[in-house]
Formats: sequence, C-alpha cells, structure tokens
Amino acid sequence: MRIPATCVRDAPLYAKLTGSAGLVTATKLTLVKGGAKVEVSARPQDLPHGAFGRLVRDKIDPLWGARDVDPDGYQTLMDQVAELRERGEGTEAEALLANHFDPHSAANRVARAVYDKSAREFPDQPMFGTFDYLGELAENNPDFAFLGDDEDDDADGADASPTAATDAAAIAEAVKQVPPEPEPTPTNVAPLRPIEAPAAAQPASAPEPAAASQPKGNTPMQFTVDKGPLLSALKRAVAMVGKKTTMPILECVLLDVSDTALTISATDLAMDVQVKLPIGLGAQPGRLAVPGSALATAVDAMPDGAQLSLEAVDAKAEGCRLRILCGKTRFHLPTYLAEDFPAFAQPAGAELVVQVSALKQAIDRVSWAMCSDETKPNLMGMFLHARPEGLRVVACTTNVMSRTDLIVASGAPEFAATFSGTEGPPGILIPNVSVAALRRLLDAVGDETEARLTVGSRRVDLDLFPYRFGTTLSAAPFIGYERTIDFALGQTKQRMTVTRADFLATVRRVRAMAGDKNRALALSITAEGVRVETAERTATDATDIIEAPTGYGGGSLDIGFASGLFVPAIEALNATRLSCELGDPATPTFWRAEQEEDVAVAEHLVVVMPYRLTARTGA
Repeated sequence: MRIPATCVRDAPLYAKLTGSAGLVTATKLTLVKGGAKVEVSARPQDLPHGAFGRLVRDKIDPLWGARDVDPDGYQTLMDQVAELRERGEGTEAEALLANHFDPHSAANRVARAVYDKSAREFPDQPMFGTFDYLGELAENNPDFAFLGDDEDDDADGADASPTAATDAAAIAEAVKQVPPEPEPTPTNVAPLRPIEAPAAAQPASAPEPAAASQPKGNTPMQFTVDKGPLLSALKRAVAMVGKKTTMPILECVLLDVSDTALTISATDLAMDVQVKLPIGLGAQPGRLAVPGSALATAVDAMPDGAQLSLEAVDAKAEGCRLRILCGKTRFHLPTYLAEDFPAFAQPAGAELVVQVSALKQAIDRVSWAMCSDETKPNLMGMFLHARPEGLRVVACTTNVMSRTDLIVASGAPEFAATFSGTEGPPGILIPNVSVAALRRLLDAVGDETEARLTVGSRRVDLDLFPYRFGTTLSAAPFIGYERTIDFALGQTKQRMTVTRADFLATVRRVRAMAGDKNRALALSITAEGVRVETAERTATDATDIIEAPTGYGGGSLDIGFASGLFVPAIEALNATRLSCELGDPATPTFWRAEQEEDVAVAEHLVVVMPYRLTARTGA
C-alpha cells in the first residue's frame, strides 16, 4: 500500500511505513463501538483504501509544525506548559497546547507524547513502536478511550467480538466520520476578469455533493473491450494531448475503470476531454495514467474486430505497467501515477442547451474568420455574444468579419443575465485552438444530439454524451463589433446581387491564376455584370466576366479584395443568391443571403474590407 506524504507529515514515520520492510505486521486497536470495546486486528494493506491514511493523519500525526518551523517558539511554549503544570494548573496547560496546535487537543497530546517517548528510547528511529505506545497512553487517560493496549484487550476479552478481530472494515467504520481530504485544485482553470452570475442563472436543481477524493497511486485494473470503439475514443482523446511539453504526465491519458464503463481523460491544461465507453462484465475497477500516443499505436496494431484485454501488472509496485492482450499478442506500456494526472474543474455557471447541428453550422460559418495574429489577443477566438433571444457568434480579423445567429433551445436569458453590466459586448471568447478541437469532436456526435453548455467566468464545459469537453476562456475583452457595423453601414450607397454558384466559380478561376493567396482580385461592377481579374498586371494574369444583371445602380465601380480572404468569405455564405451593400472603393462591403433585406438582423452576415488597388500597367 502506498501512503501519500500528505497523510504523514513526520519524515521518520513516513520512512518507517514506506520503507523496504514496510509495516506488515498486524496492528491491534481497541475501538469503542456501541458502548462495547471491539478489538480490530488488520494490516494496512488489508484496510479499505484511504482508511489507514486517515487513521495515521488524524490519530497519530496532526500538525507537527511548531517544533520544526519555529523551534524557539516551540520551546517557549513548552516552558509555559511546564510552569503551569508545576503549579498544578493542568487544565490551563492543556488549553494552551490546544490553542497553539490543532483544535482536537486529544489527538495532539497523543501525537506529542508518542513522539517524545519514542524519541527518548529510540533516538535513531523516533517513531518506532508507535502503535504500542498508543495503548499505554490510553491506559491511564480517559480522553483516549478509542485506543487500547493488549493487556486491556485481554481483560475485556469477553466484550470483544471475535469476528471483528479480523474485520478490516471496522477500521473504516471507526474513521468514517473523519473529514476526507480536500478536492485537488483544478489545473485547467485560467484567471479571468470576475463575472458573477446572479441567482437566476444558477441551475434549479440542488448542487451535487463534492466527490470523494480519488485513491492515491495506481490500483489493480482489468477490463475487456472491442478494438474499434476503444481506438476511436483514444484518437479523440490523444488529439487533445500536448505534443510538446516538459511535463510527461500531460502526454498521458487517464484510464478510469468502473464496473461497467471505461472513462478516458486527456488534457493540455487549457483544454480537456473525457470519453466514456461500455466495457465487458467482470471488469476490475482501477485507474492509471499511460502515454496516450503509445497506447493508441498499440491498440491500432491489433487485428480489426479483435477483443482486447487490458490489465495493470504489479499495480502496487513502482514499476507498474499496462498489459494489452489479444490472442497470443502481448504489449506492455509504462504507466504514471493516476494521482499525478491534472484534476479537472467541475462545471459551474449558466446552462445552455444547443442542437449539435446548429453548433456545427455556427462554427463553420465563422471559424475561417478567426484572427491568428498573437499581437491581437482580443480577436483570437470565437465570440459568443449573450443575448436574451439567443446567441450571436462572431469572429473577425482587421479585414474581415463573420457573424451568425445560434438558436438556443433553453438557457439564453440566464446566460445573458450573467454578463449584464460588463464592459463591451456581453459574452465569452473561446480561443482558436479550442474552437478547432471542439469542431473535430462534434464530428463524432450525431446532429440530433443536444449539447449542454455550462458557461462560467473562467471556462466553458460541453456535455456531448459520451463525450465531455471543457476549455478555459480568453481573458481579453472582445471588440465592440456592433458599433463598427452600424458606422460602416451608414457609408454604403448601392446594392448588387449575384448568383452565388456562378460568382464563386468565376472568382476561384481567377484566383487560381493569381497564385499567391495575398494577391488581390479586382472587380469591375456594373448593372449588366461583373468583371473579375487579377489586380496586378504581370506575365501571368487572368480575367473572367459574369454577364448577368446585378441591380447595381451606381454606374461603374472598381473595387479590390485580397484573394485569401474574399474567396473563403463567399464560400462561407450558403445561399442561392447573394446580396452585397457597397459604398466607395475604401468602404466595407456587407455580404448576405438575398432574401435577408435588413443587414442588422441578417442570420449570417460577412463583412469584407476592400483592398487598395494601384494603377495597373501592362497589356
């Protein structure tokens, strides 16, 4: 049994319990249960997981710090206690001890006395014989009725339960009331400007109780699963694992086996994903961390359609390995301690329900316009604008913007209320890499599935059963895009309409000859049609013409667009005919479906800044 250092703060005791010999002899304790004394004899490795750690922490080793951290202060305290006792003021002495150490003074007196007595008799091994001395202390001190020695056990043998003498579960019952260790601090939460959600934005149901602390170290584990589902789940998880990291544990996936399900977890500290798989009956629960890429490679190498058996080998030893069995084939992979795997933050915040198909469409409409310039962190991501009537999804660079509406099945008013009173557009900014990872994960989920989003001040979590995805949010405030649109719309003067298929095909042909994606395309727009050509006259150029009425009433307009932005903008608009609001060659252009008359409320709007054309020379 591996005893974590957090449970045993005294170094000699920790070394004694975890040394090569270990504490292998049975420990006898007399517990007072129901008014009767019950003798319990069990080895630490026989106890329920975590029971012995709590017993050591709370009955033997509470708060040693004074002697080591402040020896002078400790000595002064001991002198005060001795002086009080010499005057016969034992109660005041005990109160002084209790005030300077743990409030549970009885446990502190046990620990202090055990340490002092063993230190006098065994100076090289201060904690040797600890359990024997506990019995001696209990003999003459009624405060320690929960402990006893062997002589007391013999004297009260008639009251002791013979069956309980070897019942390790009695230890767990005795320490059951001890508060569990605190939840580990989540490592996948980044600081963000504080945004407090009002009471109305909280879920109506009562919060779930905090989960019990996870067992320490790797535990015995065995399960059987088909290759296909396991490989698919591993690929989804491994895609989230950090490729270049100085922390080996971040290259791992965590395998957590229950009686009927396997949970695969992966994280890079900014994003995390969990996948649940059903497994065969008879699985042995356990958990361990294993290198994700190596595990995926090993599973992929097995025959298609095969059934695999995975088990932990020597789980209690330092050299624990994961064995993968398939027929006569055996693979072994190294493992890491499950307790070293980063803890995930629990979802908290306003809840939204969105159809997966709608979420996919929204990401596809705007993700191409996300900024990749690291000098502009407030543009690097996909912005979810919180509105009572639904979400508005926005992405933009300094030259292009894409905005679309996302219909929310429920939770929109609560989400909007969460961000009331904030500066700038109310909402959250999901980083670029998180948007790309989420979009890949959505491909594995049915379009009719409902995605449940839990949006907090620092992160957003999506429940996409059997997947769960979480990511930290960008702390940079998004730009006031609505004011930009309103101002630019006031400068537009004309409108033109084109058939999307013909217009897109023409633009693609000319761009193919333009070569460099940064080269500009020049459009000459009239009421009778549109002429598209490469902006720079070089040895290689192209020209194409669309002869169809455009409805443009401003005579003729020459305007340029960067080909690398203009083509994706037209591709993102999914409509039979497109309508565009135009001004002069330096004014932003507004593209949308023809049937959407009002630009301000268009379901999908793309704004493209023109490219400054220079004088063209040549043939």
